[in-house]
Amino acid sequence: MKIEPCFKERYLPIALHEAGHFVAATFLGFKTGDIHFTIIADNKHKAYSDICSDKPFNILKEDLDYCVRRVQVLYAGALAETLINGKIDKKRIKEIFVQTARNDYSKIQELISNIRNIDFPLSTNDEEIKYNFNKIDKKLKDKAVKIVQENKDVILEIGFKLLDGLTDYKKEFILDNNCLNSMPKIIEIKHKTHCK
Repeated sequence: MKIEPCFKERYLPIALHEAGHFVAATFLGFKTGDIHFTIIADNKHKAYSDICSDKPFNILKEDLDYCVRRVQVLYAGALAETLINGKIDKKRIKEIFVQTARNDYSKIQELISNIRNIDFPLSTNDEEIKYNFNKIDKKLKDKAVKIVQENKDVILEIGFKLLDGLTDYKKEFILDNNCLNSMPKIIEIKHKTHCK
């Protein structure tokens, strides 16, 4: 069954969410693949970006680096979801984590707990643990805001490409890695990442 164009628009936040994950992962040096998007029925969808670790973990420092970068990728999805008017609406983040990104939020919480445990292994006081957790959370969220804000144009471009590709209910649209990696802004991001 064909998807009416007026119904597609309601899925723009989800398309932007996945575009945000992809762009942040690219920016942070992760290995990226395709973006998948399926509208199953009205108000029901399945969408995800193929993102893998870019290197094996041989030492704790590499594990910590992965956790720090992964939190930013997860935050970038929710932040990008608010880009509909071209600006990030940080006030909507909590709402998004409750409504559409619960899994991302639980992963963020777990990863930040791991980061806190590595950075502050001797903390045992509940207030100190909470303070350090919140400090790490704010720092990584702020970094994700910067990534999304600096790359909003390409996030919007990818989001609209995802919407354009949706034609039928229950038919998966895949925005493939070759198409994504041939976009000039993605090439530029990858070049900057490799030059760091």
